Amino acid sequence: MLAEEPVPPGAMGRLWRVRCDCGVEEAIRQRRLTEVSRPGLRRACARCEAVACPECGAPVLNKRRARCGSPACELIAYRRAATAHYARATSDPIKGPAIRAARKARAQRNWADLSKAERAEQYRRRAAREAANPEVVAKRRARANVHYAMHAEEIQSRRAARLDAMSREELRRWLDRGAAYQRAYQRRWRSEIQSDPEAHRRYLDLQAEYRRRLALARLMVQATQLKEMLDE
Repeated sequence: MLAEEPVPPGAMGRLWRVRCDCGVEEAIRQRRLTEVSRPGLRRACARCEAVACPECGAPVLNKRRARCGSPACELIAYRRAATAHYARATSDPIKGPAIRAARKARAQRNWADLSKAERAEQYRRRAAREAANPEVVAKRRARANVHYAMHAEEIQSRRAARLDAMSREELRRWLDRGAAYQRAYQRRWRSEIQSDPEAHRRYLDLQAEYRRRLALARLMVQATQLKEMLDE
C-alpha cells in the first residue's frame, strides 16, 4: 500500500493506491481490501486475478463474467447452450418427435424461400463447418445410419412413390444430379486416399485381393462348365 487516493465526487469509501507483486499500481477501494467476507476481495491486481476465457483464452478482468465478452465468444456460448437445450428437449420420448418434426417442417419452408445463390451460400457454410468438425459429421452420419436401418422399408417406399410421381424430364434431372454428386464424391475420396500413402497402399492391396478372388471365381465357373461338357 502506497498512499491514499483522492475520492472522486459522488463516490463512497476511501481509495488506496496499492502495488501488486507484479509491479502494477492500482487505486482500489478500502472495503475491497479489508472486508474478507466480500466476494470481490482484492488480493492482487486485475490482470493477475484474471481468469482465462473458456472460448478464446483471453484474460477476463471482471470476475463476475464467465467469458471475455467478445461477440465471437458470446455467439459460441449461445450456440452451445442452444444445442444442449435442444438435445434435452428432443430426448423426451413423448415431446421429442414432435419437436424434431416441427423443426424439420420449419427448415423446409425456409429453404423453399431461398434463392439459388442463398442456397449455394448455405451449402458452402455447411461444408466449412463439416471440415472444421469431423467428429460432429461422424456422429451425425452414425445417427443417420441407425435411423435408416430402423426405417429402411418405410424410407424406400416413400422414395419409390416420389420417383413414380416424377415426369420423364424430372427423373432425368434427378438422375443427373445424383451422378454429379457421385462424381464429386469419387474425386474427393480419391484425393484423400492418394494424399495418405499408408491408406493408398491398403487400398491397392484390397484391390489386388479383389481381382485375385474374382479371377479365381471365374476359373471355377469355367472349370465347372468344362466338366459338365465332358460328362455329356
